[in-house]
Amino acid sequence: MTQVSDAPTLQSAAARWTFYRRLGLLLRTRLDAEGATRSLAEIAARTRGRVSAHELAELLAQGPLAQPDAVTCILLAQAFDVDPDFFVTDEAVHAYIRALREAYRRLELKGATSLQAQALAIAARPEAREEALTR
Repeated sequence: MTQVSDAPTLQSAAARWTFYRRLGLLLRTRLDAEGATRSLAEIAARTRGRVSAHELAELLAQGPLAQPDAVTCILLAQAFDVDPDFFVTDEAVHAYIRALREAYRRLELKGATSLQAQALAIAARPEAREEALTR
């Protein structure tokens, strides 16, 4: 199996935010009510089985070469409760990241530098979580 780096290159911005990186970002930052990452089976269930855990595993195994169809992207956006544009435009990805970082700041949390750590810190505050992420 050939290893393909998913690191950003000097290519266009669209090439840097591959489907694989977008899905990985959601897997690390869209946490459940207890602050845990969701399993592929849980995500599949959130699509009502229209995208199976096996299909998700196959997409992840393809790495940056994964290119799911539009319906799969829409179903996953619904499963993660994000705008479907998240899987299409870099602007939507940046807006998602910005909203997460702003929620972290608004809750006056400190110490977490990675986006995943910030998402975990927000999840640890269930009373403020929904309000923070929907403002």
